[in-house]
Amino acid sequence: MRLRSDLLLPSDAPAARAAQAEAEALRRALAGRAEAAAAADWLRQRRQLGQEVFARGRPAPSPLTLTNLHMQTAKDQPRQNVRSSHE
Repeated sequence: MRLRSDLLLPSDAPAARAAQAEAEALRRALAGRAEAAAAADWLRQRRQLGQEVFARGRPAPSPLTLTNLHMQTAKDQPRQNVRSSHE
């Protein structure tokens, strides 16, 4: 309310000039918030890597099952030569 009443003062009053500067700062802040909200909406609507689109044309990963997990773990682990004790 103070800002509004200061803006109603004659334009040559020091309080009116300060109020105009404050009002302009508030306008810029609100415009910045609106731009940030628009950018957030744009990012939210984009397809996300690993969710809707996959790198370099790779297909979507298969769902995680115990079999897939075991196969992936076996592929990542180097094979070890183990001697059987009953040879």
